[in-house]
Amino acid sequence: MWYKNKIYLFAIIILAIVFKLVFPMNNLMYGDEHRDSDGIFYLSQYDSFYHLGKVNNYSEFNILSFLGTMSKSIFKNNIFLYMFPAVLGIINTVLIYFICRKYADPHSSFFGALLYLLHPLSFYSSYKGYFDTNGLISLCLILCVYFLINKRYVLLALTILILTKVWQGFFIIDIYIILCIIFMILLIWNKGYEFILILSIVLALALNYGKQYIDKYTDTIISQLTSYSFNYFIDIILLPILSVLVFLLIIAYVSRKMKDRKLLFIIVGYFMFFFLAIYKIRFFYMFMIFYSVMFSYLLYNLKKKYKIFTIVVSTVLIIILLINTNYNQHTIIMEDKIIEALDNSKDCVIGSWDFGHMYLIYSNHTIYYKGFPTNIINFTMLMIKNETEGLKYNPNNCTIILNSQDIKKVYIYSNTTNSNISTKALFKLKNPKKYDKTTFLGNRLNVSTYNIR
Repeated sequence: MWYKNKIYLFAIIILAIVFKLVFPMNNLMYGDEHRDSDGIFYLSQYDSFYHLGKVNNYSEFNILSFLGTMSKSIFKNNIFLYMFPAVLGIINTVLIYFICRKYADPHSSFFGALLYLLHPLSFYSSYKGYFDTNGLISLCLILCVYFLINKRYVLLALTILILTKVWQGFFIIDIYIILCIIFMILLIWNKGYEFILILSIVLALALNYGKQYIDKYTDTIISQLTSYSFNYFIDIILLPILSVLVFLLIIAYVSRKMKDRKLLFIIVGYFMFFFLAIYKIRFFYMFMIFYSVMFSYLLYNLKKKYKIFTIVVSTVLIIILLINTNYNQHTIIMEDKIIEALDNSKDCVIGSWDFGHMYLIYSNHTIYYKGFPTNIINFTMLMIKNETEGLKYNPNNCTIILNSQDIKKVYIYSNTTNSNISTKALFKLKNPKKYDKTTFLGNRLNVSTYNIR
């Protein structure tokens, strides 16, 4: 009956609203010291402050900063910036359900959308307080897939145009669409062997040059140095199975036993974004779109013969995912004491990586070395050389703000610049003679400020 089908849609909408609006439970985890002067929780993660800086300073036009600027003119505070990512997460989850419905029944589509909602790498790409482009990028890619499937090419072109004002790495999604078009043409021409030939060439080029290209050029578009480590139990189970399924489907296309153009879009996306996600973990939230759809497709086909078994297994997998994921993890990283440290600092401040963008929001001082990879070599030398040599990279005698996250990254900086760390490096000094040191412990950061006397 039609109303039974609507139950699954209604259920995924309710679950998406509950999870996105409730978790993480900041009201239980944080006190008033984590709220701004308007009573709104500080934004989460470093990139949120980078985009908040664009909103506050009108420094760059893109869709995210435009929405943020408009909302601040209406609400006069950061409430929209705080809640907007969660709303995007709800919309994206529901759209995933509709894409899954193109390949599976309502029950299997429900589990596909549920995987997308609950997987930590997609859940934490758009949650309340995380004012970043990830949610909008996901929305654009989801819409591209949806419009490809439904042959809405004008809307597809419009989405691509909007994407250029969302993310400077838009060309990666353009490559996905171009590959889809190429393989669709080959499928129409019934060229099975040409299909596998081109796919093999793409794979060979990817294996030979892909990692080198990604390492060289994608830091500026995703700012992520880590690869995916397969540390989630559900991925260890599902990814090998789904990857084998994708391989078998490719063989079916080559042997002309499979001619479904719609499924081709998912296979190409699964193949491409899985490769990208292995090397740069931030691509994984894009891969989750195709991961979830293939999961629903697998469930749907298994359920035809093994209905009870499929229902039990899919339910168990979701339970495992729930048990294995902390949706209440601490995400707020700014607190009043950091702002106090900025207020007590000199006229200029040195802050590494994206922390520099955070400091810029809550300080009127000049901030140096903010954002990777800008001036990363100078900051690295300041941190890892001995006192005498290191201070040469602080010519303006600025206040140096150093926190536990910086200290962890110093080792990455050192490897990046192929420089040895001195035993008397600034970040290693326990009792610096030339500095006043103030240390305090937050929920996630241990922050020290060094002021030259």
